Amino acid sequence: NDAIVFGYASTFLLEEVRDSSPSSRPIVCHYHEWQAGVGLILIKRKNINIATIFTTHATLLGRYIAAGHIDLYGLLEHINANEAATTRGIYQKHWIETGAARGADIFTSVSDITGFES
Repeated sequence: NDAIVFGYASTFLLEEVRDSSPSSRPIVCHYHEWQAGVGLILIKRKNINIATIFTTHATLLGRYIAAGHIDLYGLLEHINANEAATTRGIYQKHWIETGAARGADIFTSVSDITGFES
């Protein structure tokens, strides 16, 4: 999967940047959407001293549910996200997105409703 390869490659690069920079120099990496989330998860897993931000414009699961003409916002509080992602065949992508959102030092979304959805 390209997202996984990109995540590992970007993490190797950022690790080199961190190792060759003065420890007093802050480094911040801003990840957008689930496709970049593997890099954020790896930064945290490897305990690399880089601050992370994760931004989503809409959750992947929300996009899939809305595409099925289901009242996403009316049912949001009743949806089991893991089950819904599994049913739609996107559990692994959902897991990456969720892990990045939960693992980020700062999580942002482009709207209040997307933040609630997340």
